[in-house]
Amino acid sequence: MTRLTICVLTLLATSTTSAWAQGYTIDPTGSAALNAALNDARREQNQNQQMRKAQQEFAARERQIVGAAAGEVASAKMAHRMAIKDLKEAREKAEQSVEQTLGLKAAVDEVLKAQTAYRELSEPVLRELKASAEFKEAEKKATAAKEKMKRVQADTSLDEQARKTQVAELVGDTLAASNLERFALRKDQKVNAARERLEAAQQKVSELRKQASEKAESDPGVAAAQSAVKTAYESIKAAETKLASARSGGATQQILFGDGEKAGAAKGKGDQKK
Repeated sequence: MTRLTICVLTLLATSTTSAWAQGYTIDPTGSAALNAALNDARREQNQNQQMRKAQQEFAARERQIVGAAAGEVASAKMAHRMAIKDLKEAREKAEQSVEQTLGLKAAVDEVLKAQTAYRELSEPVLRELKASAEFKEAEKKATAAKEKMKRVQADTSLDEQARKTQVAELVGDTLAASNLERFALRKDQKVNAARERLEAAQQKVSELRKQASEKAESDPGVAAAQSAVKTAYESIKAAETKLASARSGGATQQILFGDGEKAGAAKGKGDQKK
């Protein structure tokens, strides 16, 4: 029972009416007890107010710590994206420099020339073929096969294995016209020679680009950019770990006990005093 409760009960037990209302002088002892009880009540009220204020400040501090950690994650991801962009630009710059020394531009020009020559030789052959009855019949066959393939794929009465089997049987017919084109071009010696020159030119460009890419990776600028990407990625992971810790109670620990560096500094000072 609190002091305030005791005082109130004492007053009720010793007087049926208010001492103030009757004009009697209040007993000094009773007045002191009442004042003490009121002081206790005020003190408790102040403590409750301070507790609520502390709780609000604590919650606000927790939100601040979590928000700061989330901001670090966002900043780390942005830095990682920028590092990847810088790496791409560094590679392109290095590859362009290497390509010039390897003569890639001249090789690409050879491909363009070979494509033009192949097209000029193949077009007359294809025009003659497409005018033939054989080719027109092959086109009809291919069209019919494609339509039948659509019906087979839409047929719900067929099980999966039967559908696959019938579709596989129709694939050859769908290529009837394109196969005639390929065979006609292969039989023409001039076209065939032009195709081989084109394929050789394309192969050379592919090899030069591979060499350029490999040499670009050893470029100092590319190596530095790769290191920056790795560091940025590690920063993301560290920031995400920090955020997860803050959300799972790490913020509370930081508020109560301070961060690790402060704690370590305090411990070091304590050890020195010992």
